[in-house]
Formats: sequence, structure tokens, C-alpha cells
Amino acid sequence: MRTNIVIDDQLMRDAMQASGARTKREAFEIGLRTLVRLEQQKRIQAFRGRLSRGGRPGEPPPGPVPCRGRGSVTVVDSSVWIDFFNGVSTPEVERLDGLLGSTPVAIGDLILVKVLQGFRHDRDVATARQLFRAMPLLTMLGPQNAYKAAGNYRSLHSRGITVRKTIDGIIATACIQATVPLLFSDRDFQPYVDHLGLEAA
Repeated sequence: MRTNIVIDDQLMRDAMQASGARTKREAFEIGLRTLVRLEQQKRIQAFRGRLSRGGRPGEPPPGPVPCRGRGSVTVVDSSVWIDFFNGVSTPEVERLDGLLGSTPVAIGDLILVKVLQGFRHDRDVATARQLFRAMPLLTMLGPQNAYKAAGNYRSLHSRGITVRKTIDGIIATACIQATVPLLFSDRDFQPYVDHLGLEAA
């Protein structure tokens, strides 16, 4: 679609600098995509406490778009999503509710697995899958992150800190490597904040 519009020069310069866009067209398209994504993510608020999940609130359930750069997105851990969909009110859930529709929220592939596998009904899985399509997807495990995650585990272990769940170490490492903040309520992430540079959202 071809169109001609008038945009404030300073606004366009600021947008190109903030987004890293190399052309005005690229900056404009990034702005439109971000606006659409934020509106799509805002719809998730309507499903707070409305999807049926197994497991206890706040605990892991039983049984592809790149995102990088500090301030670009916030990754939300399954510990927060589970409470959100269960309708549990916590500071982290309130924070997530405030982010939706105002700040881009991303989900990691490993986090997506943990969230989706805990729903009781297929219809709720289908609804959640549709909702999560509005989010950038962060790939959390690959050769580089595998080595980094193992190194981070050993670094914490040398300080007398034992990470209980390997998957949490992988998630934390992926966020550190991508320089994106993580919103979590699982205490296993705190050593990564205290010692390894993970940014808590």
C-alpha cells in the first residue's frame, strides 16, 4: 500500500534513533507493528483468572520473533503467568497487568512450554496459544546459551548457591544474554540478579 503522510521531522529522528531503524519507512513500520502488538497484548487482560489450569498457583504446572536489547521488551516467567491465569493477586501479577498494552511483553520458548502444558482443557490451550501469538518469542536454548547456562550454574555453585531447577538457569541465562529484564516470582532467579547481572522487571 502506497501513501503519503506528513510527519514531524524531530519525531521521526527520535523514532529512528530509539528503534535503530535505518530508514524512515522502517521506523514507521516498526511503530505500526509495535502499536498493533501492544493492542493485541492488552486483550490478554480480559483472561486474567479465566483460564482453567492445573497445579497449585505460583508453582510450575505438573507433568518466533527475536527480541534483544535492554528496554525493548520484558520477558515474563511462567511463575507469573500461572498466577495471572489462575486469578491470583500478587505484586508480580499486578505488574504484568500494568505492562500489558503499555510495554512490549515477550515470552521464552521454554516458558511457553511450562505455561501451556498445565491447562486442563484443550479450549483453554487454544485460547492461550492465540493470545501468546501477539508476543515476541525468545529462543532460550542453543549451543551458546547451553555453555553459558552451565557456566552460570557452576559460578553460583562456587559461591555455595545451588540452583534447584536447571530450566530456571537456562531461562535466566537467556535473558542475561539478550539483555532483557525478567518478571518473576520464583525465588530461584534471585541469585542470578544478585550475582550474574539478570535484570528483575
